[in-house]
Amino acid sequence: MKRFILYVLLGSTLIACSNGKNTNSQNSESVPPVSLSNSNNSYPSNHISTDTDTSHNSENIEQTIPEQLMSFYNQLSSLEGKVKSTEQTIHSIRYYLTNSEPLTLGMKEVSTTNRYIDQNGEQIVVQKGYVGIADKITDTVSNPDYFETQTFHDDSKFYQITDYESESSTDNKNVLDYNSSYEEQNLNIGFPMSEKLNIDFMVENYDNPIYKISFDNIDDIISNGIWEYSYELTIFETNGTAVTSIPYQIVGYHNKLTIKDNIIVSVEQDYYNELYTGGIKANWVETKMIKTYIQGEFDTFTGTRFNPDDYK
Repeated sequence: MKRFILYVLLGSTLIACSNGKNTNSQNSESVPPVSLSNSNNSYPSNHISTDTDTSHNSENIEQTIPEQLMSFYNQLSSLEGKVKSTEQTIHSIRYYLTNSEPLTLGMKEVSTTNRYIDQNGEQIVVQKGYVGIADKITDTVSNPDYFETQTFHDDSKFYQITDYESESSTDNKNVLDYNSSYEEQNLNIGFPMSEKLNIDFMVENYDNPIYKISFDNIDDIISNGIWEYSYELTIFETNGTAVTSIPYQIVGYHNKLTIKDNIIVSVEQDYYNELYTGGIKANWVETKMIKTYIQGEFDTFTGTRFNPDDYK
């Protein structure tokens, strides 16, 4: 990231190819990263009714929600190309409800991510950057916390290890059993794979009454220009076994993709995550990510791979 409750639930799993710092770290105010995965989700075929607007495409009326989402992901994947590196800037503001004006905490993260091949022919993903509290006026980070995250595998495990320069931040290691079938899913740094966990989550929960899922413009794919789409998940409170109409959490994404010659070259993502208490919005986070994607063959890794035994 997995990104939940969309991303909170997903963020509880192991992490790979992150597009942000590890969500378990103390500086995790940015967009949650993509999770390590060992799932191979199938798409059910139950027909349901939703709030999704499909009136502009008559073919979608005959499609189930999982079928629409699977088609959307396939379209998105066709625009990936071969991403060797990314550059991203993330701004996020967390709001805390008070008796007067909400308290706010602004964070900024800047990082680059590269997908390499090491001298043994194995792949490794390396993200380097910094994160910290940003000045509201100048947008500068006075005390940046620099970090490096490596994602790789050996014969038995996937690893994602985050090492922070500052001693005040806790290094982190996430581990998952290795399976070659999931190697691409865990080392891919393209935008479509970063959306896969959210799409899988919506497919798996589209008929769960606790969730309300809506999405817009996911079938208006283009080969050149700007493609914008959005989706939102509402989680309702429960009373015993009954589902109420009172929201507990609302999570949403609006993505603006710049596409050139059938390739995604950049993404501007607006993300919000709102927590409610008794139907009243109590605290929330608003995040904007701007990310560019560089195509090409993977460079050779010349650094030092982290030793998993050195991290807890």
